[in-house]
Amino acid sequence: MKTLLFILITFPLFSQSSENNLETVETFVYPNPSGIGKFNVVAVENATFTLYSTSGTYIGKWDFGDSKEIVIENIPQGFYQAIIEKEGKFVYKKIVIL
Repeated sequence: MKTLLFILITFPLFSQSSENNLETVETFVYPNPSGIGKFNVVAVENATFTLYSTSGTYIGKWDFGDSKEIVIENIPQGFYQAIIEKEGKFVYKKIVIL
């Protein structure tokens, strides 16, 4: 009997270091994947959300302000890399629009 082991290794589109990571802050992107070109992002107040295509094309930037949730709409199908930033610390998320 043969046993196969598959290991999936992913690399972030953008470099990151652990000291600049918002490791203790939970962030959510839902629904992910999205089939309607719309998704919600939950993060810390006064953070920014920047979205890039996987080829590195800038899609847009949204501010959380005093809110902890934003809704992003009208995003075309594809794979995206999101960066949530606050005070020089970052969280990276992968987003899929079907």
